[in-house]
Amino acid sequence: MIGTLTKPKVRSRILFVPRALTELDEQNRICGSLDSPLSQGGIEQAKAWTQSLEGVAFDSILAAAGIADKQTAEIILGERRVKIRVESSWQNLDHGLWQGNCIESLNETCHKYYRQWQESPETVAPPNGETTTELLARAKPAFLKHLKKRAGELVVIVAPRPLLDVLRQLAEEAEATIDEIGKRK
Repeated sequence: MIGTLTKPKVRSRILFVPRALTELDEQNRICGSLDSPLSQGGIEQAKAWTQSLEGVAFDSILAAAGIADKQTAEIILGERRVKIRVESSWQNLDHGLWQGNCIESLNETCHKYYRQWQESPETVAPPNGETTTELLARAKPAFLKHLKKRAGELVVIVAPRPLLDVLRQLAEEAEATIDEIGKRK
């Protein structure tokens, strides 16, 4: 639990969409807060999600602060007349010195920390990085502001993991109605 959240009188429905793939994702590298654009595979992935959202009338779309987050949101938006709002405080978890490294090499060089990171990520802060608890504290105020402002709406939120998982946790605590497309580990 992360503390008590004020529950809005009118619930929002939130559709979580993970940011589509970047080249770093495709290379199995730790992206963290590195800001890179979508890969060609990511563009195709976002287009596929757009097709699955055909006929869904959402009221607003919120994107995390990264280039790929905004690109994913723009592709999903398509021809709809909805404004994309980019939330500057929603930058992904800062993985510090781990960013850009291959996940396999991290497992080999820092096996103990890697295993702990996989089992309970909230307890690990990569060197010069942050914990998921710190990410949650940073993301929570803006999330609550948007939830209150968009009560009763269908809101699409585009963000990278693990930020997306933190926002989902906040939504569950606020008892918003939640859906997700593009589930992937």
